[in-house]
Amino acid sequence: MIDGAGSRSKSTLDGFNLREWRTRLGLTQDEAAELLGISKRTFCNYEWGTNARIPYFLRYACRYIEESMNTDPDLRLIASRLRLKKHLSDAKLRQLNQTSANSPEAASA
Repeated sequence: MIDGAGSRSKSTLDGFNLREWRTRLGLTQDEAAELLGISKRTFCNYEWGTNARIPYFLRYACRYIEESMNTDPDLRLIASRLRLKKHLSDAKLRQLNQTSANSPEAASA
């Protein structure tokens, strides 16, 4: 986790900790920014240390995302769809979404 063992600082979130968090979860900068609800440019500025202070709420958001990635299949699905989005056309994504919506699992939910 963000303030777990191995991180440089338990009380602050700096660019090093943010990069460590992102790589531990196997996220790209694009994916991490989208999950956190910020632009990629802002995320990169935080990670590179360009912005002097990272908002405190991001520490909690990072912790929540990390815990959820381990327990919440919906968040894992969102992260995997973010990865797919980079590699597939919009038409193919619509087809996949439509297929999954029409699947027997979706009908029973």
